[in-house]
Amino acid sequence: MYVEEMVGITTRTSVEPDICAVSGLKKIIESKDLRKFAFSMLDENYRWMR
Repeated sequence: MYVEEMVGITTRTSVEPDICAVSGLKKIIESKDLRKFAFSMLDENYRWMR
């Protein structure tokens, strides 16, 4: 795959590419461990969600 060759990392193709981003965001929002990596769009300065 082109990205793997250019960047040197393993990539995967999603089974459902039309909803994979939404599914990933859902996992981040629902997980207490991953939520710390999300930004709040309600905060005008885009600070880390708490």
